[in-house]
Amino acid sequence: MKRVTHLIAVLLVGLYNVSVQAAGHVLTEINVGYLQQRPTPAQFSQATQTYDSVIGIPVNWRPFADGNSMNAALAAGEVDIVYAHGMVPFTVGVTDGLEMTAVGIAVDYPENDLCIVGSSTGITRANAAGLEGRRVATVVGGVTHYKMLKVLEHLQVDTAGIEIVPIATDAEAA
Repeated sequence: MKRVTHLIAVLLVGLYNVSVQAAGHVLTEINVGYLQQRPTPAQFSQATQTYDSVIGIPVNWRPFADGNSMNAALAAGEVDIVYAHGMVPFTVGVTDGLEMTAVGIAVDYPENDLCIVGSSTGITRANAAGLEGRRVATVVGGVTHYKMLKVLEHLQVDTAGIEIVPIATDAEAA
């Protein structure tokens, strides 16, 4: 674990340092945005300040509720690195002209793509069209929302007949 932590720290700082030095800046600290409700192994190193000691400068961790907020902070210069902020926010940021580069996949949460329906509804995969006329809650604008729409389309559910209830990312984690 220690070896992996050192490798990740060196890679992140190395990539960031190259761009900073090219711009003529002296690196005295790094500000990292992360999703606090998405636990990752990096948070152990955050808690123990391993990155700080390995690279020799302070690493300031700033929690965010969603990837779009991380994009805004990156664009405003409030963070230097966004960690595990999501594919959709990354794609939106790049599409909107935000200059950033993906250097790796930090974590994958396939269990967040589940569709949970109360057993009292009687709705199953076989009769998913029973969702039409009902309310479905999801975090809007993320991968889970996109995948949900695609799965419903695959199951031949008319999504125009479903009321999407947007929920906050924090509520999804709860």
